[in-house]
Amino acid sequence: MNKLSELLHKRAIALASNRLKTLLASVGELTFQGFVADSEEPIDLGMLWRAIARYDAVPSSKIERNSLKADLSKWLRDCLANVNINGYCYISIGSLGDLPWVRVSVDPNGDWLLALWEQLNYHDMIIMSSNKAVILAFIEEEHRFEAYIQKCR
Repeated sequence: MNKLSELLHKRAIALASNRLKTLLASVGELTFQGFVADSEEPIDLGMLWRAIARYDAVPSSKIERNSLKADLSKWLRDCLANVNINGYCYISIGSLGDLPWVRVSVDPNGDWLLALWEQLNYHDMIIMSSNKAVILAFIEEEHRFEAYIQKCR
């Protein structure tokens, strides 16, 4: 990578980082705790996104895009029930590009996933449990949203 492209890449990461921090700050039940260092990365994000986006990947659950808000909220809570969120989790938001995992603390009594969902233009995201044992990934398709739940260990 030449110096100009390296500089442009660093600038893109900084802009995406600021957008992510602003996004998370807009959701009252979430608190940004920081990015996970490459050496501490729980699982390689690039590999994970490619595995989820495979044409033959089978979703664990799905819901139509035009579903009622109450149905969407219930679907999100049902999906999240499969993930051990013990006060915090790790998140990657696909539309923000090449950012590392971000650690966030969550209000376990809040509807933080729906609040975050409503702030996103594109709903591709991955949530990893606090014990790094379960992945919950959401992919936005043309007419529906899909959830993929997978154990890491």
